[in-house]
Amino acid sequence: MGHPRNILITGASRGLGLATARRLLEYGHTVILGVRDVKRSAQAVESLPRSQNAVVVPLDVTSDDSVATAATLVDERVTHLDALVNNAGVLLDKEYVPSNTLLSTVRDTLDTNVLGVIRVTNAMLPLLRCADHARIVNVGSEAGSLALTSDPLRVHSRMRLLGYNVSKTALNAVTVSYANELRFAGIDVLTVDPGYCATDINRLSGRRTADQGAESIVDAVLSPERFPAGQFRNHDGVVPW
Repeated sequence: MGHPRNILITGASRGLGLATARRLLEYGHTVILGVRDVKRSAQAVESLPRSQNAVVVPLDVTSDDSVATAATLVDERVTHLDALVNNAGVLLDKEYVPSNTLLSTVRDTLDTNVLGVIRVTNAMLPLLRCADHARIVNVGSEAGSLALTSDPLRVHSRMRLLGYNVSKTALNAVTVSYANELRFAGIDVLTVDPGYCATDINRLSGRRTADQGAESIVDAVLSPERFPAGQFRNHDGVVPW
């Protein structure tokens, strides 16, 4: 699909990240897989199509040093980045009642799902600026939609995962902030919701497969006409903020 592109995916060792990497490699793009533990990710990476276009980089989005080192390693392998997929995320809430949620759970969730996105985005911006036109795709969730979760008639109102929901709402604010800054710099920024997919993060309870969810992420990377900058979208269209 289009000319070959250089694409970095965080949290690429499993689930949506791995499925997205597989699809993009099949299309002939160069995919840089950011993984927390290279050794533990080896088997997953080996499951990808055999290609010299797959590059594995150690990347812990919660560590300033790890992110800085990853940026250096990526810079050594490619001259620019056409897209950054901020996919790494956690769901640490054990209770469905916000009042029982530990502050440490919220803090750790935000460190990965929000601060991690900011760390990686800022570190990779120099490489994104070197592309003719780049995209930053933040992987969000309908759980972050205030319009949906505040409506008592919708099932979303029963999604009471305080740390996770707050992090995904904050992620939308991060998207808007960067979109406003970078819209005239040739860098599109948007949030994509892959849907409720069966992955390790939810103990495989999702209704969609990781491959189905990856389709939306891939389209957000490769099809700007379907996924315009500064918006929150899923496979059906616009999701209300």
